[in-house]
Amino acid sequence: MKLILLGCGAVNLSLLEILLARRTELSVRYGLQPKIAAVVDSRGAAMSPDGLDIKELIRVKKSKGSVAQTTPSGRADVNALDVISEVDADMVVEAIPTNLRTGEPSLSYVKRALEAGRNVVTANKGPLALTADLLPSLANKRGLFFRFSGAVGGGTPILDLAARCSLGDRIVGFQGVFNGTTNYILSELEAGLSFEAALRAAKERGYAEADPLIDIRGLDSASKLVILSNAVFGTRMKLKNVKVKGIRGVTKAKVANAAAKGRVIRLIGSGGIAPAVAPQEIPRESPLAVNSAMNAVTFELERSGSITISGKGAGGKETAGALLRDILTIHAKLGGFYPARDETAPRVATVV
Repeated sequence: MKLILLGCGAVNLSLLEILLARRTELSVRYGLQPKIAAVVDSRGAAMSPDGLDIKELIRVKKSKGSVAQTTPSGRADVNALDVISEVDADMVVEAIPTNLRTGEPSLSYVKRALEAGRNVVTANKGPLALTADLLPSLANKRGLFFRFSGAVGGGTPILDLAARCSLGDRIVGFQGVFNGTTNYILSELEAGLSFEAALRAAKERGYAEADPLIDIRGLDSASKLVILSNAVFGTRMKLKNVKVKGIRGVTKAKVANAAAKGRVIRLIGSGGIAPAVAPQEIPRESPLAVNSAMNAVTFELERSGSITISGKGAGGKETAGALLRDILTIHAKLGGFYPARDETAPRVATVV
């Protein structure tokens, strides 16, 4: 399988490291022997029809700042759209910073990849939150696989669990903590830090988005709520349809007042008739009262009651694990082998 990687920040760099470290296991256990046909970053690309040396890519990116410095395959005079169109590959793996205003350039990259007949894996929330079912519909129309489990919950398989639950029951609602950055900040407020100090710590740990206001204002949580709602309920919701309130108004005093009542404040996204994101006081023993950068979602099922999944929701390594999970799923559908595959599953990521 030949891959094109768009972006070489923390997520795709971690993916390269996983592919290198687990090379033998991926081949023996899953039949996956990926070749990296191209990697694109903000300063150029490295390309080879025979597959790039992953170890060398990692070394050059870390030491020189751009894969374009890779010898002899590096080029600074190419752009991502040309690479997508011209480089022979089975799949495009996209993990560039999220843009929740226009979805670009990720939206154009994914569209170009699907139009060029490439299967796509993305961890990018922007295009999915802003365009509803545009990209899944395009993938289905062209008979391609399009998966995006890393866009909601990072490495925690929230979308996959929702799909499994939907196979035998009906999800009637859900609530969740979708943003690791805000959850980390709220947890640190409980520990006595100021809001500004907690935000600095979140940046230092790599939890915050490139624009931390996306996290703080609740927009990141809202985008994930949109993606999950569309997957669970089959709606065509967009980010503008969600009522959003962020955590800027949460103070140490409010946190302390909640604690005195045995409660905590968490930024909760609620899916259903009136989708909304807002800080809420919840019981300390609630399954949604997770700490640090954890995410958690509780699904309400018509027959089975409540099911909760929780896990790390932020970080390059965690999200890279989700990308690999999606790559392996598509690999199985294309004729590779993967023990846990489900032959009845549709092509789009909304169902496993």
